[in-house]
Amino acid sequence: GWPAARHRAARMPEWTRRLTRELDTFAEQNATTTLPVPIALNQPPEPLRLGPSDDAEWAAFAGRTVLAAADDADGLSPGRRMRDAVDRAWNALAATVAAASARAPEVEA
Repeated sequence: GWPAARHRAARMPEWTRRLTRELDTFAEQNATTTLPVPIALNQPPEPLRLGPSDDAEWAAFAGRTVLAAADDADGLSPGRRMRDAVDRAWNALAATVAAASARAPEVEA
Protein backbone atom coordinates (compact mmCIF):
# COMPACT_ATOMS: atom_id res chain seq x y z
CA GLY A 1 0.00 0.00 0.00
CA TRP A 2 0.88 3.66 -0.07
CA PRO A 3 2.33 3.81 3.47
CA ALA A 4 4.62 0.88 2.73
CA ALA A 5 5.81 2.62 -0.43
CA ARG A 6 6.63 5.66 1.71
CA HIS A 7 8.57 3.47 4.14
CA ARG A 8 10.57 1.91 1.31
CA ALA A 9 11.19 5.33 -0.24
CA ALA A 10 13.09 6.26 2.92
CA ARG A 11 15.93 4.14 1.53
CA MET A 12 16.17 6.37 -1.55
CA PRO A 13 18.61 9.31 -1.79
CA GLU A 14 17.71 12.42 0.21
CA TRP A 15 17.00 14.53 -2.87
CA THR A 16 14.24 12.14 -4.00
CA ARG A 17 12.59 12.33 -0.57
CA ARG A 18 12.88 16.14 -0.65
CA LEU A 19 11.26 16.23 -4.08
CA THR A 20 8.44 14.00 -2.84
CA ARG A 21 7.86 16.35 0.12
CA GLU A 22 7.80 19.35 -2.21
CA LEU A 23 5.26 17.63 -4.48
CA ASP A 24 3.11 16.74 -1.45
CA THR A 25 3.23 20.36 -0.25
CA PHE A 26 2.31 21.61 -3.72
CA ALA A 27 -0.61 19.16 -3.90
CA GLU A 28 -1.90 20.26 -0.50
CA GLN A 29 -1.56 23.98 -1.20
CA ASN A 30 -3.32 23.61 -4.54
CA ALA A 31 -6.05 21.26 -3.29
CA THR A 32 -4.89 18.49 -5.60
CA THR A 33 -6.23 15.10 -4.63
CA THR A 34 -3.89 13.02 -6.81
CA LEU A 35 -0.82 12.08 -4.81
CA PRO A 36 2.53 11.78 -6.54
CA VAL A 37 3.87 8.28 -7.06
CA PRO A 38 7.18 7.19 -5.50
CA ILE A 39 10.06 8.80 -7.33
CA ALA A 40 13.06 6.86 -8.59
CA LEU A 41 14.34 9.24 -11.34
CA ASN A 42 17.27 7.27 -12.72
CA GLN A 43 17.98 5.69 -9.34
CA PRO A 44 18.25 1.93 -8.79
CA PRO A 45 14.71 0.64 -8.06
CA GLU A 46 15.77 -1.91 -5.41
CA PRO A 47 14.76 0.24 -2.42
CA LEU A 48 11.22 0.48 -3.83
CA ARG A 49 10.77 -3.26 -4.25
CA LEU A 50 8.37 -5.00 -1.91
CA GLY A 51 9.91 -5.91 1.40
CA PRO A 52 9.25 -6.05 5.13
CA SER A 53 7.27 -3.18 6.57
CA ASP A 54 4.61 -2.69 9.20
CA ASP A 55 2.02 -3.27 6.45
CA ALA A 56 3.60 -6.60 5.55
CA GLU A 57 3.73 -7.58 9.21
CA TRP A 58 0.02 -6.81 9.66
CA ALA A 59 -0.82 -8.72 6.49
CA ALA A 60 1.10 -11.72 7.80
CA PHE A 61 -0.61 -11.41 11.20
CA ALA A 62 -4.05 -11.25 9.57
CA GLY A 63 -3.29 -14.10 7.18
CA ARG A 64 -2.00 -16.33 9.95
CA THR A 65 -5.11 -15.56 12.00
CA VAL A 66 -7.44 -16.42 9.10
CA LEU A 67 -5.58 -19.68 8.48
CA ALA A 68 -5.79 -20.55 12.17
CA ALA A 69 -9.55 -20.01 12.06
CA ALA A 70 -9.82 -22.27 9.01
CA ASP A 71 -7.83 -25.02 10.75
CA ASP A 72 -9.98 -25.00 13.90
CA ALA A 73 -12.95 -27.26 13.17
CA ASP A 74 -14.41 -27.53 16.68
CA GLY A 75 -17.96 -27.69 15.39
CA LEU A 76 -18.21 -23.90 15.62
CA SER A 77 -19.62 -21.71 12.88
CA PRO A 78 -17.05 -20.06 10.58
CA GLY A 79 -17.83 -16.65 12.09
CA ARG A 80 -17.35 -17.93 15.62
CA ARG A 81 -14.08 -19.67 14.65
CA MET A 82 -12.83 -16.40 13.14
CA ARG A 83 -13.74 -14.39 16.26
CA ASP A 84 -12.02 -16.96 18.47
CA ALA A 85 -8.91 -16.98 16.26
CA VAL A 86 -8.72 -13.16 16.30
CA ASP A 87 -9.20 -13.13 20.08
CA ARG A 88 -6.42 -15.70 20.58
CA ALA A 89 -4.09 -13.88 18.17
CA TRP A 90 -4.64 -10.46 19.82
CA ASN A 91 -4.15 -11.92 23.30
CA ALA A 92 -0.94 -13.66 22.19
CA LEU A 93 0.30 -10.42 20.63
CA ALA A 94 -0.60 -8.44 23.76
CA ALA A 95 1.27 -10.97 25.91
CA THR A 96 4.33 -10.66 23.68
CA VAL A 97 4.25 -6.85 23.90
CA ALA A 98 3.75 -6.98 27.68
CA ALA A 99 6.70 -9.36 28.06
CA ALA A 100 8.90 -7.09 25.93
CA SER A 101 7.80 -4.05 27.95
CA ALA A 102 8.66 -5.84 31.18
CA ARG A 103 12.16 -6.59 29.87
CA ALA A 104 12.73 -2.99 28.70
CA PRO A 105 10.73 -0.59 30.89
CA GLU A 106 12.28 2.48 29.25
CA VAL A 107 10.58 1.60 25.94
CA GLU A 108 7.21 3.20 25.32
CA ALA A 109 4.26 0.83 25.32
